[in-house]
Amino acid sequence: MKKKNFFLKIRVFDFRWILSLVLLLFTSIVAIYYLTLDQQSEQTIINQVANRNLTIARSGVLSIEDFFQDRKTEILLLAQSQTIQSLQEQEGRKLFKLFIDNLFDQQIPLADINRVDKNGIIVWSTDTSDSRSNEGTDVNDREYFNWAKNQAQSEEVYISKPLTARGGLLKGEAIINIAVPVYYQELFNGLIFFSFSMPTLTEKYLSPIITSPSALSHLVNQDGSIIASSQSFTDKSAVLGQSTEINALQIDPALQKTLTGSEGSLIHSSPLFTQTLGINDKIITSYSPVKVANNFWSLWISTPYSQALTIIKPLKQKQSLGFSLILIGLAVIGVTFVFGIRLAQRNAFVKGFNQYQLQVKKLKQKEN
Repeated sequence: MKKKNFFLKIRVFDFRWILSLVLLLFTSIVAIYYLTLDQQSEQTIINQVANRNLTIARSGVLSIEDFFQDRKTEILLLAQSQTIQSLQEQEGRKLFKLFIDNLFDQQIPLADINRVDKNGIIVWSTDTSDSRSNEGTDVNDREYFNWAKNQAQSEEVYISKPLTARGGLLKGEAIINIAVPVYYQELFNGLIFFSFSMPTLTEKYLSPIITSPSALSHLVNQDGSIIASSQSFTDKSAVLGQSTEINALQIDPALQKTLTGSEGSLIHSSPLFTQTLGINDKIITSYSPVKVANNFWSLWISTPYSQALTIIKPLKQKQSLGFSLILIGLAVIGVTFVFGIRLAQRNAFVKGFNQYQLQVKKLKQKEN
């Protein structure tokens, strides 16, 4: 009897270990599955955000390139006018006024338009406030004037890098100049140039494509200087075009990848965003090249990593709840099995003891 009980205890003991190992294995499988599913969900969302940002960047690039292409066509047409070529002031001023009013009606952010003679003096100037403050200014030392003097008669258009206006309506503000040489009787006779406000240009052509309050956008030139930026175009208090003195590559050389003329996405922890925007987070940045005449720029659309993951918070909460319920279920099953084994042992012991008592009683009765 003792030997039989001993082997019974061994079998019960082995069963407990087997049950514990099975429960542990099942729990491990569930945990691994949960972690894998969580990582896959996170990676899927990050890829979707990167692709969305890249689509937005492409859209912004098209808007910017179309804008400059349209302005190129317009200034070339103006330069072909006999009135402009021969410096007929009265009619020329009317043309300029008509031109700038037409762009104003289209909400095109043109600041002013200027006619420069062959000596580099601005002889006519028209701006949105009907001011003539630029007239008489000598621009023969400006890059666009030197460029125009050295052009053969062609349809080339000069588009400057962003620079700070030295005078006029936009003095001290970031601007871009677009210039084309003017010829009269096949001889160089000066040029026409427009000036555009970079903050206004950025707000008009980039703000419509930003759909998320957490999105960031930067327009960067080929040497890494930020032409224009906005913390959030959906935030009307955001200051546009105030980052023109910041060189992104000096702060974060890893961003050189975005200025190679290709498009793509990267996830990075950038000191640029920490220093300029106070964002201590990884950033998902998608970038697309912008080709504007002789300039090469890059448009970045970025989203903080943690902001991107807010999309899957409800899913992660459901996954966590499901995982917790599974663990609780396993614990209940384990406790139930252990309790059941204990109860079975107790019942077996009581049954055996009762049988033993009954046998003892029968033996005593026989002896009597």
